[in-house]
Amino acid sequence: MNIETIFLCIFVDTYPEVNRSDGDTSTTNAQRDDIIHNHPSHPSSFQDSETLSRTARADHEIYSDQLLTKKRGYPLWVPGPGMQLPIVYRRQGTSFGDVGIVTSNGSFDFLFNIFNPANHPINRGLVPPGFLPLSLEDLEYDIQKTMDYGPDSYLASSSVRKTNSNWFGQALFHPSGTTIGQKFESTATEAAILIMPDGAKTQNLLNTWQVRQTIIRDARVWYQYAKYTRGRDVRDGDIRVVIGFDKVNSWGIATSTCNTGQTASFMLKHDSTHVYRWDCIGGSGRVGPRKDEIDDLRVAENDVIPQNQCVFVRTLNFTVSGKIWDDLQLESVLRLESGSRPGHRNSPSDNRGGQREGPGGSGSGSTSSYHPVQSQGLSTL
Repeated sequence: MNIETIFLCIFVDTYPEVNRSDGDTSTTNAQRDDIIHNHPSHPSSFQDSETLSRTARADHEIYSDQLLTKKRGYPLWVPGPGMQLPIVYRRQGTSFGDVGIVTSNGSFDFLFNIFNPANHPINRGLVPPGFLPLSLEDLEYDIQKTMDYGPDSYLASSSVRKTNSNWFGQALFHPSGTTIGQKFESTATEAAILIMPDGAKTQNLLNTWQVRQTIIRDARVWYQYAKYTRGRDVRDGDIRVVIGFDKVNSWGIATSTCNTGQTASFMLKHDSTHVYRWDCIGGSGRVGPRKDEIDDLRVAENDVIPQNQCVFVRTLNFTVSGKIWDDLQLESVLRLESGSRPGHRNSPSDNRGGQREGPGGSGSGSTSSYHPVQSQGLSTL
């Protein structure tokens, strides 16, 4: 039996001190279920267009690079689950055991979940050959749950400072004393801000031993499944398994780019109905989730907005050894030469999972032999 090698890489996240609003937060509580977030700002930059075309990076690149320094995992530019996914998945958002890919535009591309059976509505039978689910119930007491961020909390680049006045020097507070907006400024070349109007919940899976063993056993099959059954253009190291997250039910995200000597300003405001919008100079902002993202997730009209927006995701990331990856690349070439195309299912059993008889054995729906993989080491990022 050939012993192949896989290297596991995990993001170990520390928890920085939380920045909080100076104002009264009594109007931004969990009972605020009538929020509609559909007011993107109109970006206005005072850099000349020629300079922007030469130097500006995409907003999602600036955002991820700036907030990775907060060491909470990967900051998702698109926190909400894809609209194409089942409602049962969209109600909870990115969760423990999700196997997927962080895309180039900063969203999480969900493939399947290792803590649910193949026929669960979340998986819909779309699982790799030989799929064997784990039990999250057995790990109930190994899940850490905290509320690290209260209402009106924010995380921002080190260059960003918070002010308490608007463009005209007027206070950003309602006569009653409640906050009606937050303003930020930055003079750095690039900056980013995440605001959590209703706070966030944090959950981490402390016991990851079973997950690691599953990765060691199934890594090659997962890459084959992602490339050839689901048609993803994955590179070695792209596939991740979720072991932690920060989730919110509302968010505001903004980024800026400045030339030397310039100042970018951002102001997140809401009106009496708690509809949010950004006013930005030297940058751009987004708010979410949009109304059409959440309307069909409510069972009743007065249901609260689900806390399904994942602003940070913590994952087990792994790369396979050179030989395994070379074999996968060779397999890709052979498939192309034979006329088979990624994403094409030759039979219903190709991606429906099934029981594996054991090392070297075949299982229902399995299209490849069992490849045990030995973990040689861990590195922390």
